[in-house]
Amino acid sequence: NKGELWDIFREGSKRAREVASQTLQEVREKMNLPE
Repeated sequence: NKGELWDIFREGSKRAREVASQTLQEVREKMNLPE
């Protein structure tokens, strides 16, 4: 049903954002960029 799909979609988006921000932080550290 639609509600379930939205829940899955939201959960996926949240996880993707967490991974992306973690990756960006690692890149900044390697390049010695300020936050």
